[in-house]
Amino acid sequence: MYVVMILVLIAISGFLIATGASRRRRGRTVLGGLVLIGTIFLFWFLGFWGEMLWFQALGYTRRFWTVVVAKIELTIIGLAFGYLFTLLLTLPIPREQRRIKRWACAFGAFIGAIWGIN
Repeated sequence: MYVVMILVLIAISGFLIATGASRRRRGRTVLGGLVLIGTIFLFWFLGFWGEMLWFQALGYTRRFWTVVVAKIELTIIGLAFGYLFTLLLTLPIPREQRRIKRWACAFGAFIGAIWGIN
């Protein structure tokens, strides 16, 4: 049932984004993006909450929060490491191509965050 709900909400958001972009209606496009982000957050939160309740029922609430805080810290460290490493690698790029440098650093930070969370 949850899979059907996810698919319907993603289809609705895709429809809103596609029709908003083709008709050049910014509000509809933003609404579709918000529905998509809200759908992702809602189902992530349901999984998180279920895990939290399960650990709480077993009496391991402290262990749960230790793991959650450690994942958040490692994600931030990985993000910073990825950003700084990419920044150092892109130092030779001339100032005129700042856009490339910014995108490269953002991508490096994203990869670093993924590396840190795993």
